[in-house]
Amino acid sequence: MKAKKVITTCGIILGGLAMAGGASALSYVDDSQIQFTFNSMLTMSLSSGDLTITDLAPGNSANSAPVTITVNTNSQYGYGLYATVGNTTYNNTNLNGTTGATFTSVATNANTTSLSGGYWGYSIDTGAHYNGLPLYTATNGAELKTTTGAAANDTTSFLIGAAADTAQTQDTYNNVINFSAVAKVAESLPLIQDLDASLCVANAPTVVTDSRDEQSYTVQRLADGKCWMMTNLNLGATDLTTDLTSDNTNLTDTVSAATFNGWKKSSSSGSFTVAEYIPVSGADSTNDMPYGTLYNYCAASAGTYCYASGSGTGDATSDLCPKGWRLPTGNTSGEFQTLYSNSSYNTYAKMRNPVASGGAAFTLSGTFLGGSPSNPGSYGAFWSSTRFNGNFMYYLSLDGSSVNPASIDSRNNGFSVRCVLQSDWEKDPLTALENGTAYLQDFASLSNTDNTNLLNSMEAGKSYTVKDKRDEQTYTIAKINGNLWMTRNLAIGCNGSGSTYGDTIKTITLTSSDSNVSSDWTTPTALLSTAANSSSTSGYDTAAMQCTNANDDPNNEYGAWYNYAAASAGTITGSSNSNTQTYDVCPKGWRLPTQNEFSGITGYSSAFSPVKSGYYDSGFLYDAGLFGRWWSATVFDYDSDYRYYLEYFSSLDASSGFNRVYGCSVRCVRG
Repeated sequence: MKAKKVITTCGIILGGLAMAGGASALSYVDDSQIQFTFNSMLTMSLSSGDLTITDLAPGNSANSAPVTITVNTNSQYGYGLYATVGNTTYNNTNLNGTTGATFTSVATNANTTSLSGGYWGYSIDTGAHYNGLPLYTATNGAELKTTTGAAANDTTSFLIGAAADTAQTQDTYNNVINFSAVAKVAESLPLIQDLDASLCVANAPTVVTDSRDEQSYTVQRLADGKCWMMTNLNLGATDLTTDLTSDNTNLTDTVSAATFNGWKKSSSSGSFTVAEYIPVSGADSTNDMPYGTLYNYCAASAGTYCYASGSGTGDATSDLCPKGWRLPTGNTSGEFQTLYSNSSYNTYAKMRNPVASGGAAFTLSGTFLGGSPSNPGSYGAFWSSTRFNGNFMYYLSLDGSSVNPASIDSRNNGFSVRCVLQSDWEKDPLTALENGTAYLQDFASLSNTDNTNLLNSMEAGKSYTVKDKRDEQTYTIAKINGNLWMTRNLAIGCNGSGSTYGDTIKTITLTSSDSNVSSDWTTPTALLSTAANSSSTSGYDTAAMQCTNANDDPNNEYGAWYNYAAASAGTITGSSNSNTQTYDVCPKGWRLPTQNEFSGITGYSSAFSPVKSGYYDSGFLYDAGLFGRWWSATVFDYDSDYRYYLEYFSSLDASSGFNRVYGCSVRCVRG
């Protein structure tokens, strides 16, 4: 909703600085009336029309008595109070004498605690600081105050000060101060298509507008870490006049407004191939959220997933969500499941409760199939982007007492749509890398073509900051000799935070969705500082690790050490094991490098940023500060108890093997 700004103005004519003999008074006399413009939404008044400085002697400074400015407004957004100086007669910011002498204004942002001789300024803190006023022609006056909420008799104290030097000309000095109060109005709501992820925060709903039809939606970051629409999509409730394009909708090809409007029905035909949607009036009695509009899958996918019965293939990649948003993923590992698995939403009541009560506010909007909408108030269903088979897609269901985040049903049904904000990575991987908002696991989502294009766009040797989704630890990566490498030692299984390595064990369960493992594996609690775990006694079979500590690592740069049983996520154990290492503790989409890959970067020490973190043997850390050693995935040619490793002393070398019982550092390569 837009409203006109309401402005009230007051003017004071300043004049009458008379200097005579060794002492004089600077007097500002209201020799013109103070004028007011009133509006029912905003009023302003001055306690006096006079600003008078007395006892201003050469070489001294003095202040006027303050004028109190009182403002009343019923604007719920508050008001701003501003001031300028000058008019068409006094077209400058000085106090102007009749003979050409002046008192010069201090700078508008001077914030000075004292005035020099020959200068004047204003103060709103009883003379503690002085600033200058901009000329009356300025677009913006000096902001004296800004408030929020309605104001009743809100006051501001305003005074002026001046300092006379010993050579100040005796004269009468004049100018005009202009006050204005501006009632604030509701600012235009941010467009949902342009919403920055930083504006979507937890426990603070944000209202946004859809540029396609000017409808408003509430969005909020929920406890799963994602930004969700808290209101059902209602596109189509009124006929569109704007085409759906890649500039406003999550699609590639344009859907004209006329075509979209033609999808609107009063009763569904139950079609797989023809897009249909039906607006539903009313609101949910539990959370007051409007029911919104129901869409069959052909419509929900913006006319792109309209396969005949039984022939649907792949997941939906386009939909009716606003640009920058998309349908949530389904299945037992999808975003609906992740949301419902979170303790904040893991009951029917929590999924249904109002936003203000910490709920997810999912509605029971009903459905349609081959007819008019049915079951509003008793059943809710929300489409996902994930395919089950040729006919069925996954969706979130609420049946009045229970929740199923991985339900399946036919695409010719009409369900609700709730959109989720795309990550920075989904929008533009390179920008996400540049901004430090990417995760190591994000790379696993890239196709071979997209991976190649991203790699080609990255600057060789440049360090990019990324996070590990498993523990939010921060790492750096760089393109080295045509491939992506971690340039900071791995520390999964330690209690680190951000870029600070932790010094104690923190068990973390690695899964195939976030790690290079085929089944769940929990990081070890066994320590390499226990002699048996980093020696032949039990080091082949017992996965063990060690986190850094301040005594050995005062610069907090070593990360963690892993014997090979731990580095391989428990898959390479026992002596004389020549099996090829496939799985490890690296993030999903990354892996332990091969010996050949290590050999390919030995000439790139600077880009690899090696640290001399040493290694563990028989319970002790050796060579810290002298050597760095990193595990490879390759069996050593001469002994199956060994694996090749990368060593750093003054340069990188990848030609030697190391016993798997030892504890070495780990750096992963994009694989």
